[in-house]
Amino acid sequence: LLETQYARLQAMAAACRAQLPHLKDEDGKPVPNPLTDGYPEATLVWRDAETGVMCRCRLDWTYTTITKATAWHDFKSTSGSAHPANAYRHLSAIGGDMQAAMYSRGIEAIYGVRNPPFRFLMQEVDEPFALSYIAPGPLFMEAAQRRLSTALRMWARCLRENVWPGYSSRLVTIEPATWALAQEDEREQNDALDRERKIDTFDMMMKWQAP
Repeated sequence: LLETQYARLQAMAAACRAQLPHLKDEDGKPVPNPLTDGYPEATLVWRDAETGVMCRCRLDWTYTTITKATAWHDFKSTSGSAHPANAYRHLSAIGGDMQAAMYSRGIEAIYGVRNPPFRFLMQEVDEPFALSYIAPGPLFMEAAQRRLSTALRMWARCLRENVWPGYSSRLVTIEPATWALAQEDEREQNDALDRERKIDTFDMMMKWQAP
């Protein structure tokens, strides 16, 4: 870790701590500071009931007092936008959905809390280090739990048969996702509007980049 990076991380942490007391729930009510009354980096180990394989997770924060209403928090940083509209895509890309499902199972196995409330604290790595408070919804968690169950069954079979398949050796044709097509359509529509208004996008961009 370079000295300049350390100073940046210190500033980022300070910005995070300053924003945490202002968090609110879905009804707009203040929530307790999520990183108090506990300790970091607790490791949970349990045996999956369905497959019998051993599982492990490491919680960002574990609370001294645990109830059914305790919300469990995981911190995520992003070099992109922490806007909630980007949360699903970002979390899915880094496996945050599977993590939420795995952590929820671990909390249930060790602490006996079914469907524990799980939250992500997602913060940008660039100033002003904005932070979003994200709750995976029921459909998010249902899909993640199905994926996790499939993964655990596959892992159990690999252990049992000592066979570890990789990617397909067949040629695979890829196409843009629906969101990418919609994004391109929107860009083309905006370009058409600019032309109608006689706005030169290229000239505008050159002026933005001018020294």
